[in-house]
Amino acid sequence: MTLQASQAHYCLRQVTGAVLVVTAIAAILNLFISRDVAGGVMAVISGLLYVVAPVIIVRRLMKRRTVDTQTLLGAIAAYLMVGMGFAFAYQALGAWQAGPFFGSQGEGPFPQYLFFSFTTLTTTGTATWSRTPTRGRRSPSWRC
Repeated sequence: MTLQASQAHYCLRQVTGAVLVVTAIAAILNLFISRDVAGGVMAVISGLLYVVAPVIIVRRLMKRRTVDTQTLLGAIAAYLMVGMGFAFAYQALGAWQAGPFFGSQGEGPFPQYLFFSFTTLTTTGTATWSRTPTRGRRSPSWRC
């Protein structure tokens, strides 16, 4: 729906639809294979979808001649989708790395990854859960 509202190119909408089908298949396979592998794959696929959509939204917003409510809402939607994309990237890292992503706090549920993503995105700090020198602590630096 986001791609259609942004008037994305037809081919891109078709590719995104195919990725959604692959995601549905991966979700079904998640019932039968290792949670770490399936969780990481699902996080990567979801993260890719959440990274593509903001690019298309911002491209469409740049073509607008005026700044109005729709422009503002589009910018907010793009910002939130970027944060979600990074949350899925962190979840994939957490599923595939050797130790727990949040150090001594353990893995944590997806809302914890969301909180971590948006606190690093807004640069308000990461000391809440990431107290050990794991990939979870070092990964926000590549956002800058």
